[in-house]
Amino acid sequence: MLAVVLAGLIIFAAAGTTSRLIQDDYCYAAILRGPFFERQLTSYLQETTYSANRYSLTLGMGVSGLFGPVSVQILPAIILVLWVIGLYLLLTELARRYEWQRMSSLEYWLVAALLVFLTLALTPNWIQVFYWRAGMLPYTAPLVSGTWLFWLVLRTARTNRFKLLSLAAIFLLAVLSGGFSETAGAVLVVLTGLTLFVALIRANTQRSLITPLTAAFIGSVTALALLILSPSTSLRLKGLYGGHAPWADVAVNSLKGGLRFFYDLLYDRPLYVAGAFLIFTTVGYLLQRAGVTSSKPVAGLKNLLILTLAIYAITVAAMAPSFYAEASAPGDRALNIPVFFAVILLAAWASALGRWIASRPAQWPMFCVAAGLYFVSLTWIIIGGSYLSAPFLPAIYHFPEQAPPLYWAVLSGGLLLIAFLTLKFKGQWTLALLAASVIALMAGHIALQYPVLAFRADQWDMRDQQIQAAANQGQREVTVRALDSLVGIADLNLNAEFWVNHCAAAYYRLDKITVVEPVLDPIRIEVP
Repeated sequence: MLAVVLAGLIIFAAAGTTSRLIQDDYCYAAILRGPFFERQLTSYLQETTYSANRYSLTLGMGVSGLFGPVSVQILPAIILVLWVIGLYLLLTELARRYEWQRMSSLEYWLVAALLVFLTLALTPNWIQVFYWRAGMLPYTAPLVSGTWLFWLVLRTARTNRFKLLSLAAIFLLAVLSGGFSETAGAVLVVLTGLTLFVALIRANTQRSLITPLTAAFIGSVTALALLILSPSTSLRLKGLYGGHAPWADVAVNSLKGGLRFFYDLLYDRPLYVAGAFLIFTTVGYLLQRAGVTSSKPVAGLKNLLILTLAIYAITVAAMAPSFYAEASAPGDRALNIPVFFAVILLAAWASALGRWIASRPAQWPMFCVAAGLYFVSLTWIIIGGSYLSAPFLPAIYHFPEQAPPLYWAVLSGGLLLIAFLTLKFKGQWTLALLAASVIALMAGHIALQYPVLAFRADQWDMRDQQIQAAANQGQREVTVRALDSLVGIADLNLNAEFWVNHCAAAYYRLDKITVVEPVLDPIRIEVP
């Protein structure tokens, strides 16, 4: 199973190599060009075409810009590697601290890789938060740095080595993590605050965590304050939205938005959610069968309910900045942060179910899991892409009439075979194989989008060379073919006065860039 998950992550990384400059990327590249630290400070203090108060985002874009346009192609792979390694280290540190029975290294790598892969698979628009640099840094990078932050907190609490230096590093990493976006800042304040609160009320057993968590909490509050107090924040708020929503409305809408988020995740992406739940159920089952259990179980019903409430609070925090500034729910890319915590919640409940099934003598619960995995796989293969993100109720209502006779025949035959394998034998390998097939199908959906992204990258490179050649010849105004927008990310517009056109012209040191139809990339990605 680990090999299939890693193959899926490699597919994501390969898709990332097709990334090119688009929308805000041009603005950052043009405005941040010049003396590095001077541009960083000026950007924070003045209003720009992008959210300049997000100082960590500006820093990340500036550092990336030092390596030229090629950095946008390698950054996705770097993010993946750092994220998986960080989660692996965090999981091993948690196991060491809470005296969980140790899993093997491969099993820790499997869980870490699954959390990353399924977050990108379930997020509403993976292209906006992974392929696009200006969306990846504010909404995926804080998940990576936050993972390393909590690993450092746990390690500092355990070792007590170089404590002052470690506390300073925790504070600075919290300031960095919270400064990528308002969503990241609000979530980090709530997350560090909740964990600090738990450590305080359980001080008899968690005393060593109090000091490093306090440093993390102070750092996260500092980050949110820096985001709010930036001069560009008030200017942008008044210029774009005319002011913020009333606090009472923000509170009520955020609480409702937190519930709506979980409803929409299930309603809009039923196969993904069902597949992820069954995959983690299988992992829990296999680990229990292998004797990998906790000597102090953390998956009891009480702890699961507490975890559910905590993640709901984190989700509410993720909703608040958008309801405050825009009086509306967050856009797709901002939902990547709560999706990660939703995947953690899904993993906790599903793995607990899997361990419970493995502890029962009856075989029929295992058959139900295997049947569910088979149903998801078969529906994905035969019914097609419309069910990958189809609204749940309409999809179920029309399912019988849309499913071809072949589907029902293969489904019936497969269920009989699975029943024989699971009820007659232990059938653990059947579960692992079916779970791996669901992961492969999720990865395959991304792989099918790779040719479209690669073709678009080739067309972008051709257009880039054309623009640079014209600029080198001394032309001040250039006309080129248009590229289509990419799942909500704008490219150069037919209107030469469009803000992206202005940023692109500044990037290429031109006065004006005009684009004309037909577009260079007529094939579009409809379901990212």
